[in-house]
Amino acid sequence: MPLFSYKARDSAGKETAGVLTAETQEAVAERLLEMGYLATQIVPQAEKPMQQRDLFERFQKVSPREYVLLATHLGNAVESNLPLLKVLEVLADQVSTSKMRAALKQIAADIMGGSSLVGAMRKHPSIFDDYFLNLVNVGEVTGKLPQALHRLADTIEKETEFKQRVGSALMYPILLTSVATLVVVFLTVVILPQFAKVFEESKIPMPLPTQILMAISAFLRRFWYIPVGLGFGLRVAFGRFLATERGRFLFDRFKLRLPKYGELQTKICITRFMRILATLYGSGVPIIKSLQIVEETIGNSVYKQALQQVGKEITGGGRLAEALQQSGLFPPDSLLVVSSGEASGKLGEMLDKGADLYDKEVDYALRTFTSLLEPLIILGMGIAVSFVAMAIMLPLFQMTQTM
Repeated sequence: MPLFSYKARDSAGKETAGVLTAETQEAVAERLLEMGYLATQIVPQAEKPMQQRDLFERFQKVSPREYVLLATHLGNAVESNLPLLKVLEVLADQVSTSKMRAALKQIAADIMGGSSLVGAMRKHPSIFDDYFLNLVNVGEVTGKLPQALHRLADTIEKETEFKQRVGSALMYPILLTSVATLVVVFLTVVILPQFAKVFEESKIPMPLPTQILMAISAFLRRFWYIPVGLGFGLRVAFGRFLATERGRFLFDRFKLRLPKYGELQTKICITRFMRILATLYGSGVPIIKSLQIVEETIGNSVYKQALQQVGKEITGGGRLAEALQQSGLFPPDSLLVVSSGEASGKLGEMLDKGADLYDKEVDYALRTFTSLLEPLIILGMGIAVSFVAMAIMLPLFQMTQTM
């Protein structure tokens, strides 16, 4: 259907502009009249061919901050009876990504054309996932759109803070490992060859550590492309392995079985499960649909498969707490939260409290894990650097003794 850009004004003389899809210019004018606007200009807008579009938009990632901003301001607008179209126009100017900006302008045009908010959002699946859309849909159906949007904004904000805390806690061990590796490689490839010439001229017998390190150094300097190519190949192979359903499941199961780190991963999955399920179910999304959305957002294939089975059990008349217990992936305290919520009829509220409690458990597990990991990394770095230093210093000591 053709696109038409328009300018119009209402009975108070306030002007507006936008884009509508219609068969003819007359159809656009009639639709604007139905909405209380008098068209002052209607111009056909040619759609750009695919090769002229901004392909960069396809790869843009909308930040959580923009989702929070959108949900909060839309919720405030509906709550205060402000014009939804005006809010969308203002938000389109505030967002930083052109992908979200274009989507908001199109959503405003679709709403002006008679579409519902969730109907307009469904046309942008790369931006709005099932989690977002279902909460907006339930809010519109139940007449509690402001509450649903505010709850959505709060959940996204908590999830973002949660991910940032986990990422920040794990960043130091990763940085420490990277620095240690670079130091050892630098000593082996750059520093050791400078001493190797001196050792060869002195014609003293090389100690075993020196011989090993000199062989490694010579190999890396001459055939550096072999470890680089091997590392790249392994990275590609591992990426393809994880791209398969079986590969992702095996890797996620391996992570859950690691000492301490597996405990951390379990708590992260349960926190996300409780928070997202609390938001969906507490907003009125049916439990089966809520579980299906949680499956796609929990971030672990083992838990995803378990929740699929849980959904089948509930469909057959089972209780949520019992189905979760059968999976063997949920600790007793999390099951107590769910069973208490089911018994009291306040499942959403209890899950919300459970998510806050497990949030603190994740912080404690992170501190425990990093406090154990950091000394191990430092110890490993110390051993590697000591080996390199010993390989360099032992021949020097022998040279001083022979002089």
